[in-house]
Amino acid sequence: MKFKRYVNIEHGLRQINIVPLVNIILLLLIFFILSSSFFLPSGLKMNLPNAVTSEIVKRDNIEIVLKEDGSLYLNQKQATLEGLKVFLKQVAKRNPSVLVKAENRVSLEALVRIWGSGQI
Repeated sequence: MKFKRYVNIEHGLRQINIVPLVNIILLLLIFFILSSSFFLPSGLKMNLPNAVTSEIVKRDNIEIVLKEDGSLYLNQKQATLEGLKVFLKQVAKRNPSVLVKAENRVSLEALVRIWGSGQI
């Protein structure tokens, strides 16, 4: 019995064609790049309502008024931010309701400073 010296095992493809694989990967990459650019940045666009009249609950209220020029009033008396902090720490035990009024053009930063002054 005579054996062949060199047996040809590979009868089919001798190499893998990777061009279609690269095409598919590039198409997926382009798809994800284009679809990710359609997301809009998050943000809130709000039109806040204007109240014509409102009733204030008459109990132990603390009224804080913030004017457009940056002046601060605590129960109709001019105050500073440091004075407001001290006052709110003193009355924190009574747990009063706090009413913050601000003029139309007051910046949000000024309101946040007031809210943060006594953890309102």
